[in-house]
Amino acid sequence: MSLIHLLNEFVDRKMKKEYIPGAHKPLSDEAYTFFKNNGEGLYNICVESKNNDFVAKIISLVTGKYSHGFTLYYHENIFSKLMDEEWQRLRLKYYSYYGDSIDIDEKLKSIKVLCLASADSNGMNYKDYSAYQNRTQVIMKPTLTEAQTNKVLHSYFTPETMNAVYDYTGLAFWWLNKMFDDERAYYCSELIYDKFSEVGIKVAQRKDPSPTEIVNYGIEHGTVIGKV
Repeated sequence: MSLIHLLNEFVDRKMKKEYIPGAHKPLSDEAYTFFKNNGEGLYNICVESKNNDFVAKIISLVTGKYSHGFTLYYHENIFSKLMDEEWQRLRLKYYSYYGDSIDIDEKLKSIKVLCLASADSNGMNYKDYSAYQNRTQVIMKPTLTEAQTNKVLHSYFTPETMNAVYDYTGLAFWWLNKMFDDERAYYCSELIYDKFSEVGIKVAQRKDPSPTEIVNYGIEHGTVIGKV
């Protein structure tokens, strides 16, 4: 195990100890209608920085306007698309994000728009899109075959991805061509690029992009379907 990964694990443990569970919000009718009108499948979202925490400030300072990116999956019956072990891992992740303040099973059964491995300071989060529905953001929908969609979707539910730590060293030295990249850790837009590259889909001009670079590529290649 590399010293870089040990450092990322050390910071990850510290951030998890300080993490306060998020409050569950209902998905708005407006947000649900948007995704329903644009169809089931995978979307990439890049959120404008609020500069309200250490990670967001560092990203916006180094990489531009957008400080966070994640992939989400919209489907009317997400439960039906996952294997049993994937659903159980999702259940644990959902619980770790929201804590014991909600009925996990009830909420998960009704969820239709799910954020996949939203790489934040406390690790890889799986949560309802409602956590972001009031943020300024760009929404992209890459064109994928059913086989590509399924491969990307299931890749987000592997233990390696769900339990990965945040790539603090990769982010901190992004401006030095990621001199201290940790191949076993991810920051948000790095994860998006890697997942879609596995099925031959480009979401940015270069490897290990910033969220702003993903937005710029989406604009250039016509995958942007909404700016809210």
